[in-house]
Amino acid sequence: MRLLIWLTLLSTCSQVLAHPAFFKQYKEHPRALAKADCSICHFDKNGGGKLQQFGKDFAQAEYNITQKMLKQYPGKFKPEK
Repeated sequence: MRLLIWLTLLSTCSQVLAHPAFFKQYKEHPRALAKADCSICHFDKNGGGKLQQFGKDFAQAEYNITQKMLKQYPGKFKPEK
């Protein structure tokens, strides 16, 4: 029983700590959308759970926004000036 509680707590904490850091990386990009939420990467606007393709590509790029991503996902970014 203690093991189950520990594992549940651990998985919850890792979700809480990990995803906001990745979202912050997105938000710090100069072309990030002002009204973005966790649905930038996830199907759920609150984060966690299944990733959209953009989220998978962001993870594969080691949580960096690449030029390829800017071109491939224009709806996830402000237009280039």
